[in-house]
Amino acid sequence: MMQYWKHRWHALLAFWQRLYPSGPLLLLLALLFIGLGAAILSPVLYSQQQQLAQAQQLQQQLQQQQLQADQQRVTLQLELKLEQQSQHETQAALVRQRQQLDDVQTELAFYRNIMAPEQEVDGVVVHDLVLDETNTPRRFRYQLVLTQQQLRKRYGKGSVSVQLEGTQAGKAQRLSLLALGGDSAKFDYSFRYFQQFDGEISVPENFIPERVLITLKSRGKGGNSETLFPFSQLVSADTLRKLQGKT
Repeated sequence: MMQYWKHRWHALLAFWQRLYPSGPLLLLLALLFIGLGAAILSPVLYSQQQQLAQAQQLQQQLQQQQLQADQQRVTLQLELKLEQQSQHETQAALVRQRQQLDDVQTELAFYRNIMAPEQEVDGVVVHDLVLDETNTPRRFRYQLVLTQQQLRKRYGKGSVSVQLEGTQAGKAQRLSLLALGGDSAKFDYSFRYFQQFDGEISVPENFIPERVLITLKSRGKGGNSETLFPFSQLVSADTLRKLQGKT
């Protein structure tokens, strides 16, 4: 049996030698080509690896820079928000202080009239001022009533002007009735008992109203007088917040 397989092996080897007489040479050439290919491709592969490493490093640097930029942007946004909040709080505090001052002045005038009624104005006075909202935002319908306090009612004659005081862009402003959409800057009055004035006014955008100043200029011996109405007492709290730009 062993002889049989040995004989088959020699026969196969002889067939291979007849088919490929230069087999060892071909093997040597193949090994040589493989070595040359490795020698040629090695620098290329090494260069590609270096480029890939540099690209990864650059990507990491860009990601780090982007992270730092995002952190700086968030910090700036937070500082801006805090600054805006501080400005709003300061402005709101100023408005509250002005309203408190107006309230104190109104109460002081009331107590003065009680303690010293003889100092009360003898002549034409502002009896009442009413503001009603309309369907148009920032537009109001006003009603101003003048009366006389004299015991012997004579015809009081003169002029009355209405001005709206407030702030715009952080600066104090005083707008006349004409600037608020009225027909004229002032009205003439002539009455014995009372006289009523009606009309509409429009509060400009970005204007925060604080007080309504009514000035009476009499043509008689009554002289001139001024009456202040805090705007907060003429409109609702919700309307006042909207005019102040608060939600």
